[in-house]
Amino acid sequence: MTMVIRECDGEVAVHLRGATSQHGFVTFGVEISGSGPRAETYGVTADGTVGDLSHDLDAFVRQLAEGFRGWPGARSWSALSGNLTVIAEHRPGGHVDLTWTIGSTCRQGAARWNASVVITVDAGEDMRHLAADLQAFLHSS
Repeated sequence: MTMVIRECDGEVAVHLRGATSQHGFVTFGVEISGSGPRAETYGVTADGTVGDLSHDLDAFVRQLAEGFRGWPGARSWSALSGNLTVIAEHRPGGHVDLTWTIGSTCRQGAARWNASVVITVDAGEDMRHLAADLQAFLHSS
């Protein structure tokens, strides 16, 4: 199964691919792309426990949807594997900028490279739809 999250102009996208579940963990691949460049990483590992806010990506996005009126500063989620981070910042006008950063990690956990894209999502209903789509993707295997 593949899930695609696109910026409204369609040029910037995050592709999530091949979720597999084993022993309570979900592993998947991520590709980010813009108008030309693209980067991808595999082996992104997240907690497969539904509702675990610390490592469950769809629960993190659901929490963002519940805070549709806004919040100060940035909120972030990181994969257990260290090769995906999502940072959310609430913007005026009811929008949320989601910065998706992928990278490689060496054995010590330090990133050797990284790449980022920003996807802007309407707070509230669009964020709830994103959370539901993430849950279907992550827990489909």
